[in-house]
Formats: sequence, C-alpha cells, structure tokens
Amino acid sequence: MSRHSISKERRLRTITTLPPDPDAEARERSLARLRSMTKREFFESLVHAGIYTPEGKLTQKYAGACDLYPVLTDEQMGKVPPKKLVRKTAPKTAPRRTSAKTAARESTGATRRKTVKKASRR
Repeated sequence: MSRHSISKERRLRTITTLPPDPDAEARERSLARLRSMTKREFFESLVHAGIYTPEGKLTQKYAGACDLYPVLTDEQMGKVPPKKLVRKTAPKTAPRRTSAKTAARESTGATRRKTVKKASRR
C-alpha cells in the first residue's frame, strides 16, 4: 500500500508560485489611463461605451428595476466643479438639550438634590 505524497517543500513552492499574467502590461496601461482622466473624460468614455446617455441616464441595457441612482448629477458627470463640503452648525438660538430629571425639577421649581456624605466617614 504505497501512498504517493508530495514533499512539503514542493507543495509550498507550488502554492506560492503563480504563472506570469499575460495581461499584466495591458492592465497597467489601462489603469494608468484611468487614473489620469478627469471626471468629464471618464464620463464621456462611459457615454462612448454605451453605458450612460449624454444626459447622465443609464442606457436601457444597463438600467435595472432596482437601480438606486439611475441619473448622475452634473458634478458626477464633471460638468460643474465639485462643491466644497461646508459643515453646518447649530443656530445660536437652539435650546439646550436637558435630561428628563432636569426638566421635571425646573417645571416644579424644586431645588437640585445634592448627595449627602455620611457624617461617620471623618
């Protein structure tokens, strides 16, 4: 009962050695081209490929019933510069948030309870 087994070294060499990728050079060229494109150029390439219409809508072939955003904004198409994010602040007249305990005390006019330390702890 002879069992053929592969040595651990050969098994590891087989696992870690991958064949060369024949499309690696073409993939790198296309990725470099995509990275150098502006939003407008990228959108125009999608229109040329038939994925989007010039108005920013998905073509019939790519539009599905469950698409959340079938229409791109002008900003996404590169027709207008991107808007800067402006952090909104609360208006100065906004009431402060209070706890239910504080609200109940203020409505009844009661004074604030303070913890009483035990006199025996001296």
